[in-house]
Amino acid sequence: MNSQGGFYIDADVENFKPIDELAEGRELILSKTVIYNNAIIGSAPGHLLWQVVFANLQKYSRRPPFRLLRFYESYAAVSAGPRLFTRLVEESGFDHAPATLMCPGSFFEPDAPRLENGRLVRSADLSESYARHFMDVNWLSPLHRSVSQLVARVSRAFLANT
Repeated sequence: MNSQGGFYIDADVENFKPIDELAEGRELILSKTVIYNNAIIGSAPGHLLWQVVFANLQKYSRRPPFRLLRFYESYAAVSAGPRLFTRLVEESGFDHAPATLMCPGSFFEPDAPRLENGRLVRSADLSESYARHFMDVNWLSPLHRSVSQLVARVSRAFLANT
């Protein structure tokens, strides 16, 4: 993405309609539910965000201290995944740049909980969705993946009843 630009899209994303129109006149396309989604990112070639990302990946890629080794797989979200991406986007201010398109979470993660007007909401409305990110977390071990999927199911059930 840094050298050629375009979109990065995780393999566990199902597209519903073309996303090319989102890139028109934009240098950066971001999506946010509660945190920024690094499963779908669009950018112009050489966007400065990538320099920020590359400069910080090594800084945050150190192994966690021994006492955290049992959480090592979850540490990926903090060291290279959505939590680090969110931190870097917010610290760099690219989310407020005029050439950045901030897509609502419903565009790419319609099933995920998201913040709207300060409230955590969830809707399965696909009418404005360009894609659906299934969040398979297939980079986790089978045990951590099962726990993650169980937590997601419990969260969905809780939000459905509120």
